[in-house]
Amino acid sequence: LYTELIVDGIHVHPEIVKLLYKLKPLNKIMIITDSVLAKGMPDGDFKLGELDIYKEGDTIKTRID
Repeated sequence: LYTELIVDGIHVHPEIVKLLYKLKPLNKIMIITDSVLAKGMPDGDFKLGELDIYKEGDTIKTRID
């Protein structure tokens, strides 16, 4: 069984990451990202396909009307 993990300090607490590394073989852990094209851009509004999103600092969220 593989485990996918977003290791950015936001999605999964660092202590949980440490625990997983102790419990699972390294070849069963997959480090992934949820980065989008707005990463690295200035703060503001963007489109992700049909989805309206906004970037503020290192966080990207959806716009809900």
